[in-house]
Amino acid sequence: MGKGAVSLIHAQDCAAAIETILTVDHPSGRVYPVDDGPPHTPSEIAKAVAAAVGRKGIRIPIPRFVVYPAAALSGALAWIRRRPTLLTLDKAPEIVAPFQVAGHEAITRDLGWRPAIPMEEGFRTTAAWYRENGWI
Repeated sequence: MGKGAVSLIHAQDCAAAIETILTVDHPSGRVYPVDDGPPHTPSEIAKAVAAAVGRKGIRIPIPRFVVYPAAALSGALAWIRRRPTLLTLDKAPEIVAPFQVAGHEAITRDLGWRPAIPMEEGFRTTAAWYRENGWI
């Protein structure tokens, strides 16, 4: 599934962007997408997550035609077990989309906001929080 690119943003950067939009004077009705910089490939994301959790990642290519049946099965099992799942039919279109790219050029130009937390740092701090709270 892999050559697409996605934009990411750390929650703290997203909150800072929202604060900027709410506090800096600008024309009404503008939409400001935000991201952490250049789009990331699934391979880059997997490597960054593996490094953040201190594991060696294994890349397993998954054909797009497998995503919808897997999502349906995952959703059905979650419903039967009455437990949440990350893979659902609602998420499947996002997974198979070749590109999901935002960009922060407009908010930087108009309001001066810039992302502060690169992807790798965001995954490291998130993994540390997960460890501290017993999630991993």
